[in-house]
Amino acid sequence: MKVALVAFDFGEYCVRLASGIAQDHDINVLLFLANDEAKPYLHLLSNSVELQVFDKPRMRQLFLGQTGHASGPASSRGTAVRSNTSTVRPTTWPGVGYTNAA
Repeated sequence: MKVALVAFDFGEYCVRLASGIAQDHDINVLLFLANDEAKPYLHLLSNSVELQVFDKPRMRQLFLGQTGHASGPASSRGTAVRSNTSTVRPTTWPGVGYTNAA
């Protein structure tokens, strides 16, 4: 059996999990792990696990300008911001919100 494990976070957990799965000699494990997450835990990785590292993409935060329009790629989809003439409310968790007074 072949197993591919892709992870962006939790490096130690994923290295240990992949090494544990690879203890079964009938299973080939390929671990895709973010470079920053993999470095501190390479000594824990089993020799039978094939490791492919990648650079983790930077997650950007959406900022609202004075006009109430979002800047960035999400604004073109129209899903990140609800606005009217008096308030600007970014999409948040239910019950949590804030208002920018004009």
